[in-house]
Amino acid sequence: MNRRQFLIASSASVSALGTIGMTQAAARPLPLLPMTDVTGGIDERIVLGLTAGTHDFGNGAQSETLGINQGYLGPLIRVKQGQTLPIDVVNGIDAPSTLHWHGLHINGDVDGGPHQEIAPGETWSPDVPIAQVASTNWFHSHQHGRTASQVYRGMAGVMVIEDDASLAADLPKTYGVDDFTLVLQDKQFNASGLLEYNLTAAALEDGYIGETLVVNGAIAPVAQSVPKGLVRLRILNACNGNFLTLSMASGPLNVIASDGGFLSSTVQTDTIEMSPGERYEILVDMAQVASNDLMVTYSLAE
Repeated sequence: MNRRQFLIASSASVSALGTIGMTQAAARPLPLLPMTDVTGGIDERIVLGLTAGTHDFGNGAQSETLGINQGYLGPLIRVKQGQTLPIDVVNGIDAPSTLHWHGLHINGDVDGGPHQEIAPGETWSPDVPIAQVASTNWFHSHQHGRTASQVYRGMAGVMVIEDDASLAADLPKTYGVDDFTLVLQDKQFNASGLLEYNLTAAALEDGYIGETLVVNGAIAPVAQSVPKGLVRLRILNACNGNFLTLSMASGPLNVIASDGGFLSSTVQTDTIEMSPGERYEILVDMAQVASNDLMVTYSLAE
């Protein structure tokens, strides 16, 4: 198979100081979220363990983090419209938490919001119905007073809903080959390379903004070899308060879906601005280029 390179790069800008570019020379491999695929049927309850751990973002330092079934971030759960997901959320951290299904069309009794707190050592067992059309959604802590810090430290995962139309569509759908999920976050690291979360007055007012872009838990730039042809990117802005602007180094963004699912037709655009929690799906045409970059830019709080 003819392989091409796809790179996710970043730059942060401050309006008065111009652009701070990140070197492309030492791009890290793009990590893949571990996938749990239940589209073929569900034989047992799906266990999601809220976990405290450590994680190396790519700078050699082991930061204290949170995750779901692992030390940082959670799995990609692939489900199908019409299923009911039997889920056990086990709180293995030393603080109360919740797990909220962001984007799902569900009733409040299984929503996982602040009203459904899970104490340390306890298990919450909702049966979550999947009633909506194909779309990219996510799940994350929604603990009152701790949502921002717990999500920042890694308590988030992705849920991809498929339906008959999406499964039959002539689109890239081989996970980790031509179909990639990108969890974009901004982080702050101290001089030792450890993850920091220091709230300032500006952060309390507008949300926490970090200087460094992280993709699936790895400091950008990250690189991935892909086949010649169309490549599908399911992109989540999982930042606390940062608006991200996306563009391609070569060619347009071909947008095929947003939070609510597929668009009526593909939209070509030079840039997309993503607010925290937003999702987009885009196609990148790698048939005519040997490499391409997805550029992610944002402004730092002054």
